[in-house]
Amino acid sequence: MVQKNIDAFIEKKAKEGNNRFGWSLAEGRELAKRYGSNIDHVFTYAQEHKENGTSSLPNSLYAQLHYAIYQEAVIHPVDFLLRRTGYLLFDMPYLLEWKEEVIEDMNNLFQWDAQTKEQLIAELQTQIDDAREPADWH
Repeated sequence: MVQKNIDAFIEKKAKEGNNRFGWSLAEGRELAKRYGSNIDHVFTYAQEHKENGTSSLPNSLYAQLHYAIYQEAVIHPVDFLLRRTGYLLFDMPYLLEWKEEVIEDMNNLFQWDAQTKEQLIAELQTQIDDAREPADWH
């Protein structure tokens, strides 16, 4: 019974993400599973993106990033791209496609100085390199 309710919730939220923001059903399912009952908070940021359109990020990625920043206190790209979303480990092509825009969106919010931004970029690149070829394999 519980699993049936969970599955129904996931489908309902996947369809809502599709209808409201044009997300694929698969993407909506994945985000509903990841965020559970907090998916409505993610939708709030998706709506903000839809209305303002000030970011070049895809709607769902913008929503996840802003949820992570404002609700989970994420302040570093590695924290978001590795720990919060798992893109660094499980979807490297997606990460490589959007990493610069994620960094720029975060920089617009946090107003990092040039040294801090370069340090955070280097930290992310180290994690990417290690994910491709772990350091202890060298």
